[in-house]
Amino acid sequence: MGSLPMNCLMLTFTILLQINGFHGCIEKERRGLLEIKTYFRLMYGEEDTTLLSWIHRKESNCYNWERVTCDPTIGRVVELDLNNSLIPNTLDPQNYFLNVSLFASFKEIRILDLSGNDLRSSTNTTDLSGLWNLEILDLSYNKFEGNLSLQENEIGTIKD
Repeated sequence: MGSLPMNCLMLTFTILLQINGFHGCIEKERRGLLEIKTYFRLMYGEEDTTLLSWIHRKESNCYNWERVTCDPTIGRVVELDLNNSLIPNTLDPQNYFLNVSLFASFKEIRILDLSGNDLRSSTNTTDLSGLWNLEILDLSYNKFEGNLSLQENEIGTIKD
């Protein structure tokens, strides 16, 4: 057990976080978002004009980025809305594969919308087992083939 002053300090800190919430991104998740943007830019071409608020400057707070919803209490990304967010590169539309590992840093994500991006499946599309809190996954209006294995992770709603 701790001393009474230490317990009071921890209680005060917890109450302040509940009232004010977090005011910054968790760095691992911020880097994860920037990796997603880079991956999509490489896949879809440099003419991509989406996700403009997702910038590399340290002072840029992902709480304020478009298509990102964060929980102010826990300071984590809980929703990514990436539907219809990318401009297809018409040179090679067969190679737009979903890389699921891009979402590994989002441990508290509950909603992931990747609909309407002309994505295809690949061998690394099948493992979503690390996204334990995922409740809604929207993969509609893509070009997936075969089965999507969620292993032991149960998702409330999958739209395909």
